[in-house]
This record gives sequence, C-alpha cells and structure tokens, in this order.
Amino acid sequence: MSSVLIFIAILGFLVTAHELGHFAVAKLRGVRVLEFGLGYPPKIFGFKYGETTYTLNLLPLGGFVRMHGEDGTSDSSDPHSFTNKGPFSRLAILAAGATVNAILPIFLFTFVAILPQEVPSSDVIIAKVEQNSPAQIAGLLPGDVIRVVDETRIMRVADLQKSIYLKLGANSEWKIERRGRILEVDINPRIDPPIGQGAVGIGIAEGKVWVKSSASTDASSRNSFLADDLILSVGGLNHDNPIQISEPNGVEDALAAAAKNTIKDGEISVLVWRKGDLIYLSPVEPVQKFLSKVEFSSFPTQNLSEPLHLAFWNSFGRLFEILILLKNEFARVVSGSASFDIAGPIGIAQITGEVANDGFITLITWTALLSINLAIINLLPIPALDGGRILFVLIELVSGGRRIAPDKEKLVHFIGFTVLLMVIILVSIQDIRRLI
Repeated sequence: MSSVLIFIAILGFLVTAHELGHFAVAKLRGVRVLEFGLGYPPKIFGFKYGETTYTLNLLPLGGFVRMHGEDGTSDSSDPHSFTNKGPFSRLAILAAGATVNAILPIFLFTFVAILPQEVPSSDVIIAKVEQNSPAQIAGLLPGDVIRVVDETRIMRVADLQKSIYLKLGANSEWKIERRGRILEVDINPRIDPPIGQGAVGIGIAEGKVWVKSSASTDASSRNSFLADDLILSVGGLNHDNPIQISEPNGVEDALAAAAKNTIKDGEISVLVWRKGDLIYLSPVEPVQKFLSKVEFSSFPTQNLSEPLHLAFWNSFGRLFEILILLKNEFARVVSGSASFDIAGPIGIAQITGEVANDGFITLITWTALLSINLAIINLLPIPALDGGRILFVLIELVSGGRRIAPDKEKLVHFIGFTVLLMVIILVSIQDIRRLI
C-alpha cells in the first residue's frame, strides 16, 4: 500500500507540473481556461476561482486543462478561444506540459547534488576477459583495476555500467591500474555483443573489504590472508555462485554459508586481489581458526555534495546523459541485444516502492527519470496525447493553414484514447502476472 501511495504522490506532482505548464501558457496567450483538473472524472470535489474551475477527480492517472474552444466549436470572433489562436500559439500551449516535465529534472538533479551524501566506495577489478572482445583487443587483463572512464572516476560498479552504456558504439577512454602503474587504453563498447559477454566483454569483481592485518607473512600463501589483500567473493571449489563481500562481518558469514553448501570439507575458495593478481585461496582450517588472527576493514565512504551553482550547471549534463542512455537502449532493442519491456501503472508503482527503500535521494532521482519519460511519451505523435494534437497543428502549417475538420480530429483522438486505455489495461494485466 505504501508503494501505491508514494507512486500516486509522485505522479500527482508530475501531472500537476505538466498541467500547470499548459495552464500558464494558455493564460499568457489569452485563452480562457474553463477547468484545471487533477485525475480523471468522476469528480471528488472542486471550486471556482475567477473563470476557472479547479477539480480533484477519482482516477489518479493523469490530469487535464479544459480550454474554451478546445473542441473547435467556439464562436469564430471570440479572441479568448483556443481554436481561434494562431498555430504557433496553439503549439506553444500544447507543448508547454511536456516542456515543464523536461525542465523539471534539472531542478531535481540540482537539489540532489547539493545534499550531502555518504557514498560507499570500492575498487572495481576486472576478473575475466572474454576472447575477441573489445577488452581483449584493448589489452585489458584480469586483475586490472578500473580507475577512470571518460574522465569519470570509477568508485562503484554502477559508475562503470553508466560510463559503458553512454559510449555504446563509440570510442571510450579508460585509465586502469596494473601493478601500481596507470595505463590508458581505448575501448569501443559493442551495441550488439554475444550473449553473456556484455558490451565490453569483461567480468567484474567489486572490492569493498580489505585485510588490515594478518598473522601470516608468507607472500606465496594460498591458504591464508595477507595484509592488504582485497577480498572480493567467497564460493565453492570452482567458485560457483560466489557470495560478494560488502562488509567486514560478511567474510565469516560467507565462509560459513559456503561451508554448508559444499559436499566435502575444504571445498571453499576465496577470491582476493593481491598486489595486482587475482588469487583463489583454499582455506584448509575451520572458519573460526582461519579468521582468528585476521582483522578486516572496509573502504571509507565518500562525502559528496556540490555547491549550488555547480550543481545547477552539472544537472544539464546529467539530463543529457540520460537522453543518451535512452537512445542507446533503444539502439540495443533495435539490434536485438535487449528486449522491449514496458511497465504500466502497477509495475511502476512496484518499482517506486523498491526505489523508496533506497532512500529519499534515490526517490528524487527516480522522480526525475519519470518526469523525463513523461515528457517523451507526451510528445509522441499518438492521438489523444499532446504529441498527437501537435501533429494536427503541424499538418495545418504544412498545408498552408488548412485545418482538418474538428469532428474528424475529435474522432481520431477518441479512437487513440480508447486504444491507449486498452494498452494500459493489457500492460497492467502483464504487471499483475509478473507480480504473481
């Protein structure tokens, strides 16, 4: 229930911003606004202020601004009628909602960036390099630590994933650390990689926990931890289904869990990064004894925040990055390397609940992403959406001012709205099946 309420609150915020865009530009262009509605009828309550009635309606999946003459049947001499305004005024009014949704993320990203955030850090290490992959062609090796990609410092796997997807099909500049040396390489992430390889062709291990001290000093030891070992994961003898290590206390828990899942004693492996090499340790002692003289520590968190002016400027770059990610994801769908999967209101509500569990800052970022998607969807040339109505105005401009008959345009939008409702229902049914 909390997920639904949070989703309705976010959707209400985005819809209000969208409709306020239509409302404000309509007023500026001298169009009489008859009703400003949140949600769709039946009406819960409303009040009139000036010439406009403001209503709150039962169905929360949208909103509307009803303008005088919007249906094309008003008095031709009425200067406050929507239909009597010039095409550019009507275009401005129709595009205003999506424009607000496109601009809103800039302020949301700015707000997020100025907030102090404790961000966990780690070393992102290459654990595997696929044959004939961009990574192998570039000369990357297991054990390399990825430090910088296209001037972005890599502190988490998420940083690397975003940097790779921003450069699908284009050249990417990497800085990696190999046994204390920083090397620069050029890599071209693939849009359509072989199944299971990923765009670059690497397997990744994330190091968050290291050995602060150990009684063992044998540099060649494969049965004990050494000081400065970076602990990556714990698994069976063949390191099947490894358990990732994200905190110091997780080492003992992971070893105990792996011991329960093994068939014979000693069939446990611990993947560590030791001075540039990946090494699989095979503990031969019981867990408690194996860990008795070892002290672990985790990577420090980074306190990140930006001054207001810098956060505002960088928010444009973040918005541009999201648009590139959307374009590249569409390219992956077209190439067949990614599936086309959409979520309806129920699916989005579920995702919103999961995002809310990650904290307020993540929820604000998710709201910005939803706003961008709402702007894009509304500008698509689909009847009943803003983009469909904009299309009719563009046809009018191209045809030299000849308008399509209002009754025909209303019929097209009615059919489009009906189809849109059917799509929402079908997608919602799929969301329910996925949840079940």
